Amino acid sequence: MDRNIYRDGWHDAKEEGLSFYVENGRLIRGTIGEGANCRTVYPYRYDKKQKCYVRVEPSARYSVLDTVSWK
Repeated sequence: MDRNIYRDGWHDAKEEGLSFYVENGRLIRGTIGEGANCRTVYPYRYDKKQKCYVRVEPSARYSVLDTVSWK
């Protein structure tokens, strides 16, 4: 197993209140907030051709959190 990839399951990010889920080595979804303020979020990247954010499921490498926006 590549040591630079998160294992499948839930992980807590350094970013306060963000947890994210990895399945089959891909970043699938996350949650932000706690208790009644908790909401599900998905990873997005800005697509210059479409001029909007598009949902992605990138490889769950350790640096991936710096490359996605959560919406």
